[in-house]
Formats: sequence, C-alpha cells, structure tokens
Amino acid sequence: MKKWILLLYAFPVLFLLPCAVQAEVSIGLKLDRKEATLEDSIKIIVSISGKYNDCSVPRFYGLKNFKITNGGTTKRVDIVNGKVDSRIEYIYFIQPDKTGVFRIGPAEVKYKGKSFFSNTETLTIVKSVSENDADRGTLFITSSLSSAKAYVEEQLIFKIRLYRQEKISDISLDLPDSEGLVFKQLGKPVEYRSTYKGQAYHVLEVRYTAKSGDPGEVIVAHAAECAASLIVMGAYGHTKVRELVVGSTTSYVMNH
Repeated sequence: MKKWILLLYAFPVLFLLPCAVQAEVSIGLKLDRKEATLEDSIKIIVSISGKYNDCSVPRFYGLKNFKITNGGTTKRVDIVNGKVDSRIEYIYFIQPDKTGVFRIGPAEVKYKGKSFFSNTETLTIVKSVSENDADRGTLFITSSLSSAKAYVEEQLIFKIRLYRQEKISDISLDLPDSEGLVFKQLGKPVEYRSTYKGQAYHVLEVRYTAKSGDPGEVIVAHAAECAASLIVMGAYGHTKVRELVVGSTTSYVMNH
C-alpha cells in the first residue's frame, strides 16, 4: 500500500516538471514596421518573460547589413485575469546599409547555460525618396499596392501611410472608391518615425487586403459592412436567355 501511495505522489511531480522548464524563459522579437527606406531607423523590441533577471543580454542574428544602436530597457508588469505577467523589454534601433528583403532574428538569450531563441521577422528595405520628387509639406498621404495585376479572387496588400510633422487628433483614413474590390483591414494601425527627403515624420500606416471578385458579391459584402438599408442599381435590359446563362449582378444582389 505504501508503494502505491508513493507512486501516486510521484506522478503529479513528473507531469509538472516539463511545464516548469518550459515556463522558465520566454522570448519574443517585434519590429515597429515591415518596410522601411535606407534613411529610416527601425525599432526592435525584444521581450523576455520568466526568469529574465538571470538571463544574458540578447544576441542577434540576421543583422549583418544593419548598424545597431542600444535604446535601453524597460520593465513591465501586466495583470490579466488575476495572473501576473512580468517581463523586461530590450529596445534597439537598426539602420540599413542596402536595399533588399531581410530576415531579422532570431534573438538569443542564455539561462543556466541553455539557449532560448525568439521568432524571426521579415523586413523589406527600399530606396530612399528621390531628391527630384516634389516637397510634400508637413502633412501628406501615400498609398501602395503589392502588385499592379491580379487574378480574380487573388489577394493583394494595400497600404496607406499618413506622414505628419504636426500634432493632429481624431485621425480617420477612408479607403478609395474602387469598383470590383473588397478591402479588409489587417491588424491594427501602426505608428513609427520615418524620413522623407531628409526630414523626420511621424507615420501612421494602415494595411488592408484587397481582393477582386464577382461584382455582385463585392456589392453585397460592402453593403453588409456599412449596414446599408438601401442599394440603388441600374438595369441594362439583357435578354432572358443571356441573363439565364451568365447571370445578372442586379439579380444576385436582390437575392442575397
């Protein structure tokens, strides 16, 4: 009987030990943007939770073509559903030496002789703005699309960037009117600092997926998003045979 009691006590310990080891150190890497120019300084945050007081300073991989500057450290304590999460954040700034697509990371820390690695991030570096481009002033907007051509239902990435040197509030960015495209926002807007023609700007970037599709489906999807109570459409007077074979956008919207 005593042997069985000892075994029952041992089983919980065996199950708990792997969890404790996994929870010792957790490390993550985050960039303040996915795309930058040669003039930009990109912010990297390395977040370490768990036994961070006994960890080594982060070591980076994938920064061969960048100059790195230490931006200091901060400690954070979050309480979520009664659970305390404390971590330390190492802040760095990197300056690119050339254009291209780079894999940043992973970052490595050591705890009791064991290495822990973060995730990696992809960073695209493009050419700086040409000096021949016109001066845009203290407030302007740019937009870009990942490709000029796409197949039906192919998903593209559409970016809107608001550059500003002035303090403004209640910012609202509206999408352009584009027939045959459905836009869906990707995550939350991001803010960072960038350089345009040698001048520093605060940038607000919003990313969307843009997908082309059937006009009827596009209209129905947009109407649902904006809770439209009335849709006004034109009728082209197609013959019944043509409408039966190829369908009608108006009929599709009316039936959906």
